[in-house]
Amino acid sequence: MLYPARNQQKRNSAVRRIAVAAAFGLAPIAAIAAVQTATWTGGTGSWSDATHWSTGVVPNNNASDQYDVAIDGSNVANSSVTFSGTATINNLSVDAGDSLAVGGSSQLTATGSVTLNGDLSLVLGAVAKTDTSLAGDGNVNLNSASFLPTGSAFTVGSGITAHGLGTFGSFSRPMTNNGHIAADAFSDTLNLRANGLTNSGTIEAKNGGLLTVSGTFTPAALDTIENHGGTLQISWRPASATVNLTGSTFTNGAVNDWRIGDGAHFIGGTLDALPGHDLFVAPSVPTPTVTLDGVTFNGNLDAGGAWLLIPNGITGSGIIHATNNVTSINDGSTGLPLVIGAGITIHGSADIGGTRTAIAYDTFIHGAVEADVPGNSTTLFDDIACDGTLSILNGCVMGTAGTVSLAGGGHLHVELGGPLAQATFQGHLDLSGDDYLDLTELSAGTGPYLIASQVGALNGVFDHVTPGYTVDYSQPGKIYVSAVPEPSSIAAVAVLVGPALVRRRRRAM
Repeated sequence: MLYPARNQQKRNSAVRRIAVAAAFGLAPIAAIAAVQTATWTGGTGSWSDATHWSTGVVPNNNASDQYDVAIDGSNVANSSVTFSGTATINNLSVDAGDSLAVGGSSQLTATGSVTLNGDLSLVLGAVAKTDTSLAGDGNVNLNSASFLPTGSAFTVGSGITAHGLGTFGSFSRPMTNNGHIAADAFSDTLNLRANGLTNSGTIEAKNGGLLTVSGTFTPAALDTIENHGGTLQISWRPASATVNLTGSTFTNGAVNDWRIGDGAHFIGGTLDALPGHDLFVAPSVPTPTVTLDGVTFNGNLDAGGAWLLIPNGITGSGIIHATNNVTSINDGSTGLPLVIGAGITIHGSADIGGTRTAIAYDTFIHGAVEADVPGNSTTLFDDIACDGTLSILNGCVMGTAGTVSLAGGGHLHVELGGPLAQATFQGHLDLSGDDYLDLTELSAGTGPYLIASQVGALNGVFDHVTPGYTVDYSQPGKIYVSAVPEPSSIAAVAVLVGPALVRRRRRAM
């Protein structure tokens, strides 16, 4: 501790240096700010009351004085201090049994570290900042407030508990957590932010709280976050989240149920949504944007009304549920084609397609796309090459502004009949070789069924058709199919309607 007399000697020395410099025509040497320890003298009161401070002045750094603040310097009486306004100090310590409450819209900045063995409460827009570390055995209580690191690295000590609702950490600063961080305010949100998180302590959502994770993370850090009756969400605007999965796997296991928020960006690796723990895109904004960049996805993802960006393709065995007319699945304007892997299924109602490219096709569908939400449609944008399956179910419409090529083993599966309007395809069709028409009939009938309308251009005919149906291409822009009653004793029947030939085999007796 520096005593007043010694401080005065320092000030006098600084004044003499300035005077000597002036006498010789030199630029004055800046005075060195004196560092004092301001100790709260005990009891309950306001930070702004100078009579409660050992220095006799309210601690707030300035050009000539800087302060280390101690509440309350091991005073035997418990102290309760309230702070309002704005102040900057060097280091802060709060003893066990003591408390510091930072009021609404106030800001207290410690340019060094905080040692907290008591309680620090932040309410209604209050902000506390520290440069390097939060140590001790105390509690940070957030109530619509923020605790933010300002230095190049931030460490949370093993005895610290930070909880409530608000923001903890910064998406531009790395964080090492050895303590306990909890989103535990029912129906409220704690935003955890870090540009790189190392977690050796406990981070959890519980009691109906929502924990959002924003910044840059690795699976090793995310896998340590727990859910005990709350909700976990990757990304919360305005701070997005980037998770680099390259060479690793992230899974939302039995204790880790995750939502994906607007701005979430997964890169490479494998993302597993285990059975019973589906991922879904949180509707935090009207049209959230989520990026799966070269990811292998397994499990179920409810995309809702999101923009789902898939640069560098998607593989795996996952199912993407597009349950809203505004769902858009595209390549993220990379100039590369959108590639849907062989094990991936997209169903519901969506706009699907890559950016217009210089190559022949904008989207490659090796998996399955299903238009199956009654009363809705799925649109395939620009030119599509499909050697997987396109399914039109529940009276839906699937259309394209370009051409869909089924050459190379592609399937068009159409559901016929039923209580809904007939399912139809709209757009240009390339049937130039080895393509399939798969038909399912919901109710007994013979047709004809309209399965394609507004066909602007038709190249070729279906090479393989479900046995028992004929195909009629004779009407411009339309394709009909009809069921043919199965003969009981004819070796083979060939039926030609338009250019399509369907061969019927003898029924086994």
